[in-house]
Amino acid sequence: FAHLPVRQHLKWLWSLRASDVFRNIWRSSVEESMQGEKGILRQDQVVSQVIPSAKQKWEALAKSMETGTAVLKDISWCVTLDWAAVKNELRILQDTAPKTQGKEWVPQAETWTKDMRLAAKLKEWAPSVLHIKAMLSEIFKPCSMDSCVQELQKVVKEYENMWEKNLGCMVETVEPYRKTINMLSEPMQDYTI
Repeated sequence: FAHLPVRQHLKWLWSLRASDVFRNIWRSSVEESMQGEKGILRQDQVVSQVIPSAKQKWEALAKSMETGTAVLKDISWCVTLDWAAVKNELRILQDTAPKTQGKEWVPQAETWTKDMRLAAKLKEWAPSVLHIKAMLSEIFKPCSMDSCVQELQKVVKEYENMWEKNLGCMVETVEPYRKTINMLSEPMQDYTI
């Protein structure tokens, strides 16, 4: 085993074994190397093509999470995975990729990610509440200046293109609604929304 070309990469690959996000990056890199063909890659192809591609994508993801420049549509796993899994992925990213600022960045990324999750909930919740109001319009007294309705309409408009935003801007995007939403625990938010 001493002379296997892949040997120098095994420690790094082993450290990523618990990452579902890396597993998806790996699959993507394999598909790119295969170029739509069927078959099995040789070890020299994995070492020269797949590993460098996966490593480059992994490090770019880590840098974008560290700096808050990740575009939300590219990190939807932050919303779809449960919170414990998201925290685990962030920790693995930090521990296995170079840091641009040379310090621990997971606490800041967790704050941004929590806000992203909250924004995703607001994006679903606000139109739903407005729809319920419209469906029950016969029992609601018409009021064109209803501040709650205006706020919900503002949320709908503001979050229309949410997935195009950067992770780092989530704090300011969610801030006006944080106090109201945080009255509920995350499971209760999920149930309510």
